[in-house]
Amino acid sequence: MRRRRLWTWRGPAISRRRATNPRGRSRRPRGARSRRAYRVARRTHQRLRRPPRTDPLPHPRGRRPAARHDGVGAAVAGPRTRSVSEPVRRAEDAGTHRPRAQDRQAPEELMTDRGAGPPLVLVPGIQGRWEWMLPAVEALAARCRVISGSLPGDSGSIAGTDPAVGFERHTEWLDALLDRAGVHGPVSLCGVSYGGWIALHYAARRPERVRTLTLVSTPSPAWRPGCRVERYLAAPRLMAPVFALGSCFRLYPELAAAFPSPGERIPFIAGHLWRVARYPAAPTCMAERARCADRFDFAADCARIAAPTQIVTGDPGLDRVVDVASTREYLRAIPGARYDRLDRTGHLGLVTRPERFADVVTQFVRLHAGRPAAVRVPA
Repeated sequence: MRRRRLWTWRGPAISRRRATNPRGRSRRPRGARSRRAYRVARRTHQRLRRPPRTDPLPHPRGRRPAARHDGVGAAVAGPRTRSVSEPVRRAEDAGTHRPRAQDRQAPEELMTDRGAGPPLVLVPGIQGRWEWMLPAVEALAARCRVISGSLPGDSGSIAGTDPAVGFERHTEWLDALLDRAGVHGPVSLCGVSYGGWIALHYAARRPERVRTLTLVSTPSPAWRPGCRVERYLAAPRLMAPVFALGSCFRLYPELAAAFPSPGERIPFIAGHLWRVARYPAAPTCMAERARCADRFDFAADCARIAAPTQIVTGDPGLDRVVDVASTREYLRAIPGARYDRLDRTGHLGLVTRPERFADVVTQFVRLHAGRPAAVRVPA
């Protein structure tokens, strides 16, 4: 006789974890692989729960076209580009905009205008960020009015550089910087390293707006890129880590001379690295600036300088970035140029010894504070 089945299959038995969690959400697993899978699943779940974001201005390959700017930070719509503020405004009206870092940055943060007294414009080096010179800016602001900003093409300034314009782009940028600061009379111009070339060219092109000219550790007017720079220009993004690692070895001797005690040296290095990480430089922009300088003749600008000129360098044995002898060539190229040296420092004298740097520069500025602007010298 066939026995009758006393029970019926109703699926697998519910687990204790499922029974204690009625919604069916499992607890966090314990294993290493399980934890990774849990994190991936959680991120995927959060991403799926977000409302779909519609880009008001879709662009090919997901890239937003660079916008033209007025020279300091305000976007200007053009025939081929759209202003950055236009898509942001449309997205905010539609309720689909999520603020990004470049959207949160106000145009006023792209430049600095501090202190009171005779105006001094501080032009940054090839890295392009004025924030790297913050110790010098603060020291100068206690003695005069200091104006500075990020160079064209860098993050926090102009969206891009036009290779066809070349080095003349910096002249337009300085004009816009002075106009935004409300300075229409002559100013004292101080260029650091690569910024010295910018200041030199501006003083030659706009002599009526320059009262004094200061070149700090500026390369020679006959500079040409060497083998190391050529390798960097060939692949700037690839060679940027190698270039940064080599800079540590080149800059350490002057850091040890400026800060003999580790208790002084370590806080300075930490603070400077924080500024570099907070306001990073663009390797491609640095390479483009070097190419523009390679194609330019600065010796012709030296012959057109009519403003009082000051040459500032560090100790010859400590500046391993720009040879002090090459900077001193401006003493022969510009008649009547004055020379000052910052002891116990090299290429970073404006940040390693900002008080001494500010004293040397402002003393020269005040010496010619009442002097009228130079007249234009015919080419």
